[in-house]
Amino acid sequence: MIEVTDLSFAYGKKEILHHISFHALEGECVGILGNNGAGKSTLISCINRIKKPSSGNVAVNGKNINSLSCRQIARHISYVAQKNELCRTTVFDSVLLGRKPYFKWTAGKEDIRLCDEMLSCLNLSAHKMRFIDELSGGEVQKVMLARAFVQEPKVLLLDEPTNNLDPKNQYEIMELVKQAAEEKKITVLMVLHDLNLALRYCDKFMFIKDGCMHAYGDASIVTSELLRGVYAIDADIVNIDNKKVVMIG
Repeated sequence: MIEVTDLSFAYGKKEILHHISFHALEGECVGILGNNGAGKSTLISCINRIKKPSSGNVAVNGKNINSLSCRQIARHISYVAQKNELCRTTVFDSVLLGRKPYFKWTAGKEDIRLCDEMLSCLNLSAHKMRFIDELSGGEVQKVMLARAFVQEPKVLLLDEPTNNLDPKNQYEIMELVKQAAEEKKITVLMVLHDLNLALRYCDKFMFIKDGCMHAYGDASIVTSELLRGVYAIDADIVNIDNKKVVMIG
């Protein structure tokens, strides 16, 4: 479980986030939505303490992350950035980096076992010794997820996990995330732009506008009026196979 209370962030005198408060339970996937520049990526960077909030608190399973060391935070929260700098490392070594918060002197047998197991689960075993910069975009994203999963986090933060992926890889990535959230009881917070992808895979929805939380709740909050208020667009919400679908235009 994660609880964010009165979180604000500013660059100098310019406030980017204004008093954000919410909580999400274990196993839930929360979609963070809104226009470009609304503060979505800044929010998850503050939750992970990559950026230091100007006020507010973040607690994971009751533990305030301000009281934790960077190593301890990495045992509670894992993060997959929107863009990944690819270096000349193998797939296995890239995934093994996710176990770094648990290393003593070096990787142990359990660390290696967990990495091999995760590579198998994500159908990456055949690429184990390939260099990561030789992979396709979808394969790289799976490697980044594998690294995040072997951290054994309580909270997983994803910044546009389907960015620049074709539809097939988008759905594969979202299926992997949803399955991991349910089976491993991970709370997932992910920045998304595709409303229909969010409606298909998320349990809760956070809409941010101008750095403020405009709305937060389950799928019942996603209405034509809400989308007009957040995005200034006209959209119809229809039900197909008991799932909400956004029709724009």
